[in-house]
Parts: sequence; structure tokens; C-alpha cells
Amino acid sequence: MKDVGFLAVIDHATKETVKVILDAGYYAGLTVQIGKLSAENVYEIVSEFGFERFVLNSDTGFDKADMFATAKAVRFLKGIEKSDIEKLAAKNAIKLFRL
Repeated sequence: MKDVGFLAVIDHATKETVKVILDAGYYAGLTVQIGKLSAENVYEIVSEFGFERFVLNSDTGFDKADMFATAKAVRFLKGIEKSDIEKLAAKNAIKLFRL
């Protein structure tokens, strides 16, 4: 991992972009959004790359949106270790944003 000297999140990461984001030393925002990134995609990404430096979120912008997409993704991941889901859904963001 490259040390960029600060913490930043690159949002709307995809299966195609996540490796570049992580290799550059940034956090990857996994934005669960209809037609873009599904809970299944999130599962595939974290299964390959682990749970460090990911922030799970959703988008209720201008296109079709599901305001509960993040919660649904967490429920979809229920077979994964609780501590890993907590990193993805909350603890990584707390660390990133220094809350």
C-alpha cells in the first residue's frame, strides 16, 4: 500500500476500480445503488479484498434509489463474521472520518 499521507475515500468503487483505489492507499466507498453496485457485488469485493479500508454506503440521488440499500446489504452479508460486517458498515468510517 502506498502511503498517501492522509485519509480519503474514493466513492462509487466497483469491482473494476477497487484494486487501484486500495493500491493507491485510499479507502474505497462501496455505494450500493440500483443498477450499479448490488449487495452481491459487495460480497464479491470483500471476499476478494477483505474488510479493511472499505466504507459501505448508499445513494439516494437522482436515479432510481433504495434508501435502505445499505441495511439490505448488511443483512445479505449475515453469514460473514460480525466484526467484519461492523468494520464495513461503521468502524472503518469512524476511523476514516476520525469520529
